[in-house]
Amino acid sequence: MDEDNKIRIVETLWRIILSDGKSDIYEDNLMRRLAGLLYLDDKVVGETKLKVLNKHTLIHIIRYLISHISK
Repeated sequence: MDEDNKIRIVETLWRIILSDGKSDIYEDNLMRRLAGLLYLDDKVVGETKLKVLNKHTLIHIIRYLISHISK
């Protein structure tokens, strides 16, 4: 499996984990272990987490703004 596919897997799992807007120590530990099994650098996994978290936050901000503008 190439690195792009591995990163897609990690990104998808981060989306699931962060769907509530946060991750706990067990979820973070799971992702660290998975990164090791996939031979991905921790930096790549951390950057992927931040990317997903930023998208998640932006979506919530946009929804908030839309709901308050339309009132």
